[in-house]
Amino acid sequence: MMKKLLLVLLILPFFGFSQQLSSFDFNSLTPGNIKGQLGWDTQISNGAPPTTSNNASEENLQVTANGKNSTQGFTLTGPNGDMGGSFVWNDGLPAAWASRTSGNDIIEVEVSVNPGDLGSSSLNNFGVYIYDPSYTKVLAGFRIDESTNKLFLVAYSLPTGQLTPGNFRYDLDIVVAPNMFSTYGISYNTITGQVLIDGDGIDGPLGLPITTQPDVPTEIDFVAFSGSTQTVPNTMASSITFDNYIVRASATNTLLGVAEFATNVTSLYPNPATNEINLKSISAIQKVQLYNSLGQVVIERTTNLVKEVKFDISDLGGGMYFINIKSEDGKIETKKFIKK
Repeated sequence: MMKKLLLVLLILPFFGFSQQLSSFDFNSLTPGNIKGQLGWDTQISNGAPPTTSNNASEENLQVTANGKNSTQGFTLTGPNGDMGGSFVWNDGLPAAWASRTSGNDIIEVEVSVNPGDLGSSSLNNFGVYIYDPSYTKVLAGFRIDESTNKLFLVAYSLPTGQLTPGNFRYDLDIVVAPNMFSTYGISYNTITGQVLIDGDGIDGPLGLPITTQPDVPTEIDFVAFSGSTQTVPNTMASSITFDNYIVRASATNTLLGVAEFATNVTSLYPNPATNEINLKSISAIQKVQLYNSLGQVVIERTTNLVKEVKFDISDLGGGMYFINIKSEDGKIETKKFIKK
């Protein structure tokens, strides 16, 4: 069920203390099965019979050379049929959480993700979930649908109009850029129950109204599900790659701090556009790349560190495009536009 009940939270700048509980860039792991390496564990299933899925295997949960900036990452392949899924986690969260500094009652998870091509025929969906001790409640998480690259917030909550709480997904109206890494962060306040999400393309952080009693984080899982429905059954597997995974305990919101992530630095107009688009940035622009929905570079330009750039797009075909804007300080911002 999709709901658009998100609130934009205006959070005053406050740099509180946070501590890192776990961090993996996957470079210290050996390429191959992730299970058994430095506390990583897995659970895989094809689903209960009758099921058309038959690819549940550790070979679909791999440390690969497909990470961000040509480093290693973790590539997760989903079911190839109508049922099943995978859960991948790193042991030790309960102990790390119990030993956190007093007052650091917000758990934050950040990760970079490359969803691959846009418009996959697979219905798989992937995500990162923070689970409660019963492993039935998603305290906070995000999910990406492989067929559309759409991003959803997932949380155990009670949306308006629902009689009982459950793990509901919330449509963020964001398409994750194909064939490149985007960074997203989720957090859960164990005192108030507040859920936040921030990341590329999100003008936030965004949060949910607090509707359920707070709980304790017990496990953080990379997840993959079939995505099959009764009307449209899934028949194909797809893959997604994660990198730069960080877990923190914090006293205040520190998701994607300025040192790690800059958003809404550049404005793009008009959008949709027919013949021309304009970029205007508060930082000097070093390089711009335009990608089509297949992740192919269609326009690339190195600038003379100017703050305004104009592009002729009259020769491009209609559809959705993505723009990577690299500023002089090395930060990269991704935006999307529609060519009419």
